[in-house]
Amino acid sequence: VCYHGYQCYLKLPKQDCMNEENLQSFSQDLSIEKQRELEHNLSTSESAVFDWKCHIVRLVAQDSCRKEKLLNLKNGEVMVVMDWAMKFLPLLFREKQSDWFGQKGLNWHVTVCVFKDYENQLKHRTYVHVMDGVKQDWYSVACMLQHVLLALKKQQPTVTTAFLRSDNAGCYHCSNLWHAVPAISEETGVNIQRYDFSESQDGKSYCDAKIARMRAKLRKYVSNGGNISYSEDMKKALDDREGVPGCHIAHVDIPQPLDQFTLQRKIKGITKISNVQFENCGQLKYWRNYNIGDGQIMSVTPINLESTLNILSDFKVPCKDTGNILAAREKQSSEESQSDVNLTCPEPNCNTVLHSYSELNDHCFVGVHHYMSTFDGIKMKWRDICLDIYNFIKNKTKYPFGRHE
Repeated sequence: VCYHGYQCYLKLPKQDCMNEENLQSFSQDLSIEKQRELEHNLSTSESAVFDWKCHIVRLVAQDSCRKEKLLNLKNGEVMVVMDWAMKFLPLLFREKQSDWFGQKGLNWHVTVCVFKDYENQLKHRTYVHVMDGVKQDWYSVACMLQHVLLALKKQQPTVTTAFLRSDNAGCYHCSNLWHAVPAISEETGVNIQRYDFSESQDGKSYCDAKIARMRAKLRKYVSNGGNISYSEDMKKALDDREGVPGCHIAHVDIPQPLDQFTLQRKIKGITKISNVQFENCGQLKYWRNYNIGDGQIMSVTPINLESTLNILSDFKVPCKDTGNILAAREKQSSEESQSDVNLTCPEPNCNTVLHSYSELNDHCFVGVHHYMSTFDGIKMKWRDICLDIYNFIKNKTKYPFGRHE
């Protein structure tokens, strides 16, 4: 493995396992049917590995956008991360087995707004919409986004610019939503400057972290004798006592407008677009990958969004209206600062070493990882092999006839 990696690092010609000579020498004792099956499996595996490598390259490129936005956030700017949480199944303190079957999940949408305070520390305000039944489409997302920006503008009047981020779900990666963004910016007074989409299975750590904490709050509420049957019960449970730090909950209803299907806007090749920038002159600039090329410009016809969102119970400010993302570490406790414990990041190939669990949590939440180079990785593999050989020889010398208990 080390030799193969070293050859790749030096870009020297290496042996190809898919060439004809290797296949013939390996499959000469197999039947014709087995040989065809082997060739098909190898070809499929080669294509899958290539697609996996392309996925990793796209993941790193799209994640660099998030890192740059976090590091370069200025006063008045906010990064908005959106995601639909998995439907919450109703929970009862005392529940019959027959009540468990055929349940309808409760919808909730999470929007995390990340910003920097006056001390240049990253903070967040998380806005959650809970609903009994709603169509998870672009219109619902647009209405909730407008509601969030209005609430954020009311709590932080200094906010003037927003950067959107989400996954590639159909309700987000939708031309209608992009056409509605200028109207949302005008209505809320917050200029939505960009919309960046994360690669699959990546980029939603902020929402997932808050969802996990709120799910624990809901389970604790039920364990203490409460019942959660409807969305209003979810809001009551999440706002119970001091609430969840930094999380604002609203109970809403979003009826679908009658003219929704007359507002269709189509963009050719939209599935290949990963980054969108909204220009002031009614134009849209887009890229297939972040920071690659100058981008292409298209004209858009704005959709005048008339929100039908009904607020049944508005956001309630918890005891702590903002949450910390990256807390200051200058004033550590004596036990923590003198600790010799080294914690490694669980992200593959990240060589960051932390000295406390709080630092590890902050590091994973922000997601700014430091990866070792290919050559350093090869040296680490050589080190492990040499240590294994050394330990084997040492044990063989110490116990020449084997170790007996």
